[in-house]
Amino acid sequence: MRACYAALGMQAAMRVYTEDVRRTRGLELRMRVGLNSGEVVVRAIGNDLHMDYSAVGETTVLAARMEQTATPGSSRLTAATLRLVEGLVQVTALGLVPVKGLDEPVGVFELVGASAVRRRLQAAAARGLTPFVGRQQELEAVSQALARAQTGHGQLVALWGTRGWASRAWCMR
Repeated sequence: MRACYAALGMQAAMRVYTEDVRRTRGLELRMRVGLNSGEVVVRAIGNDLHMDYSAVGETTVLAARMEQTATPGSSRLTAATLRLVEGLVQVTALGLVPVKGLDEPVGVFELVGASAVRRRLQAAAARGLTPFVGRQQELEAVSQALARAQTGHGQLVALWGTRGWASRAWCMR
């Protein structure tokens, strides 16, 4: 999410800067941004006085390929990144694009803006939340915990789902 917002911010800043450079020097400046999400290996590069780190692996290579396929002034992202930010940003689907070094084409999207939604739960609610089915006893336990919290008795509720656990503590006065 932050990478997408950063890409949008960089493109906006570049457009403002380009206006000044175009006026003073007659040059057109544009940048391309490529985004991909996944696991990377980080290695240390340096000596005793200075240390830098570099991320390597297929994830970073695909991000570089997205940058290479982007037109000047645009930002492109993979389906892996879109799955993480869906509903939080606006994109245009560009279809499957052949990528050098990969056997199968990759789903590519152009990042065009941020949505009004800022939280993942809001984005999920806009798509439609999965209803609780056959969980009446669990829903009743959560309702009772909320009712006890409203009378001044602190409560903690932990939920476990397909994406891990979440907890919520209530203490109302």
